[in-house]
Amino acid sequence: MPKYRSEDYSLPYALQNIGYSFWKNYQNDLLTLAKTRQRTDIIEKIHNEWNAATNCTPTGTNIRIEWAMAIFDHGDWEKSLSAPVPSYKKANTYSSCIDSRKKYPAEYRCDNGIYVRSLSELCIANWFYANSICFEYERTVFFPKSEEQAHSDFYLPDYHVHIEFWGMTNDAGYEKYKLWKEANYIANGIPFLSFYHSDLKNFRERFETELRRLG
Repeated sequence: MPKYRSEDYSLPYALQNIGYSFWKNYQNDLLTLAKTRQRTDIIEKIHNEWNAATNCTPTGTNIRIEWAMAIFDHGDWEKSLSAPVPSYKKANTYSSCIDSRKKYPAEYRCDNGIYVRSLSELCIANWFYANSICFEYERTVFFPKSEEQAHSDFYLPDYHVHIEFWGMTNDAGYEKYKLWKEANYIANGIPFLSFYHSDLKNFRERFETELRRLG
């Protein structure tokens, strides 16, 4: 691992390159690796898990590991382990390249008069309306820790929870977007529920089950 010059190194910049989810998920493994660089099993573990979960290339994972080692080499790891990733401005990693609002027009009219973008969303919106559940369609969600934003499919103000319907399958780009969005919800402590096509067969039961799980 290279040693960076102090003038080139800053904790916020390093953490920005590592990524919040990667740092939080593997900080203990990375600390062990920093102390014992011969632990190739740790690198293999990180590669297998992270690449499979995010469809990341080995090169991308190596860069994250390299920046993490730079933090440990410069002695700031105690601060880094306890401090949140500093705020920084950047474009949305995935949401900017997959925006259903541009790709799919809202042309399905719901019973309450609003328009949504798919038959599946139409079914969900009509179910909420029929059961007197107040909802907002495509509410903006701001993720403070990364200063990014997205739009949830539905927001239920009475429950303070966002609803995501993951309608696309076998699409690598969409899967990256899904993982990015879920990671941001979790990292920022924003409650959300996920639903899929199979859940529409008995949406009431799935919705009530997920609400109970959320508490």
